[in-house]
Amino acid sequence: MPVVYRVYPNASAWWVSLDEDATPLRFPSLALAERRARFLAVRQAVRGQDVEIHVLDAVGVLVGRWSGERYEPAAAATLAQIAA
Repeated sequence: MPVVYRVYPNASAWWVSLDEDATPLRFPSLALAERRARFLAVRQAVRGQDVEIHVLDAVGVLVGRWSGERYEPAAAATLAQIAA
């Protein structure tokens, strides 16, 4: 089972979390949140774990995911739709 980091907007910021029990990290932009999530994912991958990053919209719907260095959009979405 892969380790899943979630990147999502909330309260005028972007958040990165590993699970519901952990305290999420807050970032001012999607780019910074994704960069940190990818950094954390690489650290987990070095330890031999399978890692994914899920990018969610404001209501929690999957917009896309990172698997390694590849981004896969879940559907045609624009940044405006993600941040809305």
